[in-house]
Amino acid sequence: MLKNNNAVPLYHQLADIIREQILMQEYKQGDRLPSERQFAKEYNVSVITSRKALSKLEEEGLIERIQGKGTFVAIKKYNRNLSKFVSFTEMCKSIGVKPGSKEIEKKIIVPDQNIVVKLEIPVDSQSVYISRLRYVDNEPMVIEKNYFTLDYAYLLNQNLDKSLFEILKNKSGFVIVDSHKTIEIVRSNIEESNLLNIPVNSPIILIESIAYLKEGKVGYVGKQLINGERFKLTL
Repeated sequence: MLKNNNAVPLYHQLADIIREQILMQEYKQGDRLPSERQFAKEYNVSVITSRKALSKLEEEGLIERIQGKGTFVAIKKYNRNLSKFVSFTEMCKSIGVKPGSKEIEKKIIVPDQNIVVKLEIPVDSQSVYISRLRYVDNEPMVIEKNYFTLDYAYLLNQNLDKSLFEILKNKSGFVIVDSHKTIEIVRSNIEESNLLNIPVNSPIILIESIAYLKEGKVGYVGKQLINGERFKLTL
């Protein structure tokens, strides 16, 4: 309970209580918080006091206010730097979160014309297709779809729940030195929404890339579908 005779202002005390509730996940990311009036009534303080408490938490980035909708626990966003090539695993480690992977599909396919051109292989050639779901701290965040030439068919016999690029580097000396990327916002379909655990038609970030090895050869062609509410990109 709040203490009127405490040297700490009431709005600080209330902010401390709400902060603790958020950190203990009594209110989870994305949850709607009680209104200023509801907090004021529950803790027997003025609306001005509860408003100042919520403003303090908003300044700390713990909550966000949305006009006409209410106040919500802020959803943590991860930063992805696209100015240089860094694998998903390396990116996660650099920001102090746990990376994870789950195979969706791996097989030999005849890719469509768009992929053929980007891979610089003859028409009707086969390629290696690998699709994985990537996790951040056990939450699904990214769908990866990568295409390789048949030089890398050995990947089909590997455990790809680990770092794909570590396997490539160890087995083939595979090192990406440059890449070309395009970025756009698209809407998730049913399959993508189920994998990412988001509503159908949610905004997701589509990154299409061509990665090059040091001799100028195409290393792979890739697509990443990223939960748009959980990532921000640095170019």
